[in-house]
Amino acid sequence: MKKLNLELLKKNIEDRVNADIAAHNICAASLIVNQDGKRVYKKHFGVTFPDRDEAVSDSTVYRLASMTKPIMAVAMLILVDRGLVSLDDPVAKYLPVFEDMSIGEVVDGELRFVRKNPTPPTVRNLLTHTSGIGCGLVGDRTFAMMTMDEHATLDSAVNAYAKQLLSFEPGTKQEYSPIAAFDVAARIIELVSGKDIESYLQENIFGPCGMTDTTFVPSDEMRARMVSMHTKEAERSWYDTMPDACVFETIPVTHPLGGGGLVSTAEDYSKFAEMLLCGGLADGKRIVSEASVKEMATVQVPLDFHPGDEHWGLGVRVVSGKGYERLPVGTFGWSGAYGTHCWIDPVNRVTAVYMKNSRHDGGSGAETSANFERDVFASFE
Repeated sequence: MKKLNLELLKKNIEDRVNADIAAHNICAASLIVNQDGKRVYKKHFGVTFPDRDEAVSDSTVYRLASMTKPIMAVAMLILVDRGLVSLDDPVAKYLPVFEDMSIGEVVDGELRFVRKNPTPPTVRNLLTHTSGIGCGLVGDRTFAMMTMDEHATLDSAVNAYAKQLLSFEPGTKQEYSPIAAFDVAARIIELVSGKDIESYLQENIFGPCGMTDTTFVPSDEMRARMVSMHTKEAERSWYDTMPDACVFETIPVTHPLGGGGLVSTAEDYSKFAEMLLCGGLADGKRIVSEASVKEMATVQVPLDFHPGDEHWGLGVRVVSGKGYERLPVGTFGWSGAYGTHCWIDPVNRVTAVYMKNSRHDGGSGAETSANFERDVFASFE
């Protein structure tokens, strides 16, 4: 294990973030780094709202977007640990509406039927973006056609996905499913556990981990602490007004998005990351088995599905090759569309969380995320 030089870490991070604020690349951010179970860096930058002098703090709430996915993967693995679900079970075992699927394609801008009766998608396929559900051009087209009635609840959304065309034969390739596949996973969790997904997560993950500000349905008090949605236009910062009844775009909170609907704080997510680093333990409490955490952080798909040095585990990307120079092999974590980012580095016993909400630079390719990795990695002695 390499040790972080704390003085260098502070300089590297703060020089970068202050430059990003000055360039209007971000307006607010919270960054936390832990090593070997100890807090080695934490700082909040900027203000939560452009029209009031309210500094970002421990209580500032961020929209996680796709950083919801690792939490949902752990939620499913808890059921695997209990023998209630197998990763290789067909989705239709729990949701019979998925028994009669068909594959489609988009040709010259038109959505077309290809054939019926593909290989049945499995639970593992859902968590590894290999299900063909809600991904690629077919997924984009069919998701855009969904009505607000279909988005009213998780159940109605999942029933709508079951009527849509798959993008490919499940298990034969990998394409990112932003929302649908993890919604299906969340619905399976509800059916197997007998609890709505919010209650299940509170009981099995958030409560035991001490994550007091993580939820699909933020209260009015939490919304008052939620950071503005930033963007950058003409080299200046601008801010979007998000719909009151929504966390992710225009999808109502009555439809808890399994792949992108949670809100949280940097402190809460850091607790979740630390639990994973500790092999599923949070303050001595077993959340998920060590074997399941190892499975989560193991590459699950053939390497030729996606070129490069990052591949999919269960709900997380895993650094799988030495050509990825910013983090060591075996590091795992994920990002969100609004710029949130997290990784767990078992080699150096590091967890790192970057929270921001911006449309200017988000998703897994966000420059702020890449720079955060560079700045931490450059701080090892």
